[in-house]
Amino acid sequence: MSRLAQQINHYKPLVNKILDSVESRYFFTNAIYHQNLITKGQYSDANRIYVLEIIYRFHAASLITLRRNLSWIESIESFHEKSAFFGF
Repeated sequence: MSRLAQQINHYKPLVNKILDSVESRYFFTNAIYHQNLITKGQYSDANRIYVLEIIYRFHAASLITLRRNLSWIESIESFHEKSAFFGF
């Protein structure tokens, strides 16, 4: 088994385990909602929602990146098995 195949066999189960274990339900608000909270003087609520949305967006971006990398790895694995790297 080549070194590439070993790395792929190590990486794929790990990423699949992460992606399968995540229940991603994100709730985003709009700018008008934030403005209303600030106008009403509910600064702590506005700040809490703002920070949570930043964390949600980081989390979503990291999951999307993992999925995209997994797709690339699977395509590289497929071409490596066939010894055909024409697509790269």
